[in-house]
Amino acid sequence: MLFKSEAELLRIESAFKENGVLPRRYFYPSLDTLPYLEADKVCTVSRDISSRILCLPIYPCLSTETVSKIINMIRDI
Repeated sequence: MLFKSEAELLRIESAFKENGVLPRRYFYPSLDTLPYLEADKVCTVSRDISSRILCLPIYPCLSTETVSKIINMIRDI
C-alpha cells in the first residue's frame, strides 16, 4: 500500500505489529541512499515512494479472517 505520508505508514505499521501482523517496508530505503552504491544522483521519486510504501502480508494459507483483520485495522486508523 502507498500511504499519503510516512507518518501514516508508521502508525499503521505500529498497529499491525501490536496485533501480530508483520508487514514489511518495501523498496526501503531508496537505493540511492545506500552508502556502498555511491549514487551520483538523488532519486527524489524513489525516496518519496520508498518512505510511504508498505507490503502487506500475503501468502498461500493467509486466512480470510486475517485479511478482514488487516482491512479493519487500516480502516480504523
